[in-house]
Amino acid sequence: MPMERTNSAFVMDRQRLISVAAVVIFLHTACGLLRFLTAEAVALAIDYAACLALLVSFVLYARQNRPRLSEHVEWKGEKGLLLFMFVWLILSCIANLLFVGPKNVYYAPNALIDAALLFFVYFPFGRLIAREGASGLTVKLLCLLLTLWSLFILAVLVFVFMGRVMVLPGGVRLGVYEEYNALALNNNPNSTSCIEYVFLMSCALAALSTKRRAFRLVCIVFMLIHFTALVISGSRAYFLSALVAFGLTGFGAVWRRFDQRKTAARLGIALLAAICTVFALLLLRYAVDCLFGLVGSEKPMIPTDKRLSGRTDIWIRSVKSIFHSALRYLFGVGAANSHAAMAEYGHVHLYTHNQFLEIGVCAGVPCMAAFACLCWMLAKKGAWIALKQASSLKRVLAVAFFASLLIANLAEAHLLFYRRPPSYAFFLLAGWIYEICLSARASAEDQT
Repeated sequence: MPMERTNSAFVMDRQRLISVAAVVIFLHTACGLLRFLTAEAVALAIDYAACLALLVSFVLYARQNRPRLSEHVEWKGEKGLLLFMFVWLILSCIANLLFVGPKNVYYAPNALIDAALLFFVYFPFGRLIAREGASGLTVKLLCLLLTLWSLFILAVLVFVFMGRVMVLPGGVRLGVYEEYNALALNNNPNSTSCIEYVFLMSCALAALSTKRRAFRLVCIVFMLIHFTALVISGSRAYFLSALVAFGLTGFGAVWRRFDQRKTAARLGIALLAAICTVFALLLLRYAVDCLFGLVGSEKPMIPTDKRLSGRTDIWIRSVKSIFHSALRYLFGVGAANSHAAMAEYGHVHLYTHNQFLEIGVCAGVPCMAAFACLCWMLAKKGAWIALKQASSLKRVLAVAFFASLLIANLAEAHLLFYRRPPSYAFFLLAGWIYEICLSARASAEDQT
């Protein structure tokens, strides 16, 4: 254990460093939302200042406590894959800058900062929560974020069901976009859906985590708010994810409850619970659609073409872009720059709509392969937790949340580069899953 020095005027101990990290996570997540609602430069300035504060805090901690680098840097397992991905992202940016030019790395600084936080702050923080539980400050910040955003979305929904558009200072318009006839928060409706899905699931986790009935009731009300916003934003990918997540949770709840029954009967009852859960959500969606129609709006426009809203063509073009040249195969077209590759094939202002292809197009096949390995390893660990270590319904829901984010991002790319809430939830849950399995393995070794 490192010896802590106490002769400094200010001691940056472990607990203070954790508190700073919690505040930075809160601010980074909040700024990711505020950039849609206010001047992006203001949100980024706050964000970068918070990141700088975290970096200074870490340097102070390292100088005062002298932690062993070997204890924090690993070239194996999930941690090794994250380190490899970050190094490769840097190499990708350097290669594109040298061989293509500055235009391919225009978005790189923003994307690299976000990736560094996801890999080296959010993931370890998820591990910390799994190992020690959420600190009081972390819980308060989470409650603050859930409350503020839920009340804000409630206000937006009031305007929507009044048939009006909310206009923020600066001219930002929030409401139903006529082009899609769907809710949009100053962005594409699918981006709105991803935000609302993460808050829906976060409120569900908060409801299962608390023992206070009043707070649980508030969380359920917040869930209804975000479910309504999710439905009228019209995303098929994230609504399907909600069905999967809550269906799996319903299955897990009954599976745990009837652990004394025979396997066949237990499986049948659990499947019935999952089907009933999905059916209830479909009924609730129908009710929201009916209410949306009463204010003079049609149901959100949900494309039904066989090509998945043109995604199959985009995926084909993405693969062609990857194999366009040796440079692109190895290093891609630059972080967060996939729209440039898509523009070459006539898809202006679009990205790949698949997280694996997004990484391949932006950073090359080695980085994409590392991400695929990371997801496979975490998916196996998550399945093991749900089947063998589900000591509470909250664990089942957390694993289902993680799995549903992977499913949704087979048709979207919100887990890296673009500062969307699914990326924050994904890497927090990834760290949590990793640590739960690590702790269980260590406990089993101690018993033997």
